[in-house]
Formats: sequence, C-alpha cells, structure tokens
Amino acid sequence: MNASERRRHVRESIARPCKVLEVRTGRYLAAVTSDLSDGGALVELLQPTRCRRGDRLLMAVPARGDKADGDSGHGVLLPRDAMVPSTVVRVSGGAGRRRIAMRFDHELPRCADRRLVQAA
Repeated sequence: MNASERRRHVRESIARPCKVLEVRTGRYLAAVTSDLSDGGALVELLQPTRCRRGDRLLMAVPARGDKADGDSGHGVLLPRDAMVPSTVVRVSGGAGRRRIAMRFDHELPRCADRRLVQAA
C-alpha cells in the first residue's frame, strides 16, 4: 500500500507558526506547519529536540493576527485546552531542525480545520 492509499484526509499546504508541547518533557517548542489535515499535521520544529516516533505532543496554531516569534520561543499564550493531542508518526531532519509528522488523536471538526487554513 503506498502513502496516497493510506491517507484518509486531504492535506492543505500551509505555513503558519505554531506551538508544540512535548508531553514527555513538558517543553514547549516553536514550529511552523508545512501541511495540515483533519487527521494530522507536518511541522518543522525551530529548536533542537529529541522527539521520536510514538511521543505524545500537543499542538496549537495561533489565530490570524496573533504574533508567534518562532525563533525565540516567545509569542502568544495559548491555553493548554486549546491544544490538539497527537502522536508522532515520523521524524526527519538532522540534529538542528526536525520535521515531525503527527496524527491527531481525534479528527478535527471540519470547521476547525477550515478556520486554521483560512487564517493563513
């Protein structure tokens, strides 16, 4: 089975700053989305991490107009209950920046996914 046959959700190519919480370490990481779907996301982490397949994450994308300064790790405050629980399914990249593919625990409601995409 190839990747296109496994994919159940349409991906939207979208580059938006986001915040990722590594549940294992309790560490917040600045990131940028590469793509987003109802079932998951691909993000590039802007800070070094030892994140690996199977790790638990929480992710949130700030609303349009909110500033998130990804490189410094400072930016908008997002309540933890606004973050989407997920699991790492793939990690790529070197010791510096890493790309993380994550699967959301629950599919995003269609309206929530559209708000994120339209905010770009």
